[in-house]
Amino acid sequence: MTVVIPQKGDASKTRSLQFAKCVLSGDTTGDTLMYDVIIGSGDSAAVSALFTFPNGAYILDVGFQVVTAFVASQTLTLGDTDSAAAWANAAAIGATVADTEINWTHGLVLLQGEGIASTTATADTASVPIYGIHGRTMVADTIGDPISLNVTVAGAVPSTGVLDVFVAYLLPFGKSST
Repeated sequence: MTVVIPQKGDASKTRSLQFAKCVLSGDTTGDTLMYDVIIGSGDSAAVSALFTFPNGAYILDVGFQVVTAFVASQTLTLGDTDSAAAWANAAAIGATVADTEINWTHGLVLLQGEGIASTTATADTASVPIYGIHGRTMVADTIGDPISLNVTVAGAVPSTGVLDVFVAYLLPFGKSST
């Protein structure tokens, strides 16, 4: 089930940075209550929503950690409806190898672009997550519609693996939840 970020009715002039987590798994045989989104044999070329945000939400950063490796040749990308890999491409995620830490896309920009003074980070969109450079305001085609942060699955048919996805976000100011 997608993690839905609700709109808040608070119209104050300040907002705090908020974090959310979604656990994606390719394991359909284990305790499925442990996971937010499960991809299975029918999802070898699927797009699944991990988070749904209210229109106008600002996503500052997205983090991910492969907790349990996925099957060989399994690839995962993180993005939205505008770009399937704008938060993290398959090479950045490396779904077939477990991570020892959370990888934040803003940090990937700095590491792969060789630091803040480098011009490589803005030019190398093949390895640098483009949204990681500046964040992303989630705006739907129709005002009021929600928009999703998605995972795109490719390669082998998923049967194992766990990916934790984290998001740092701010909700739009003065929006009513009604």
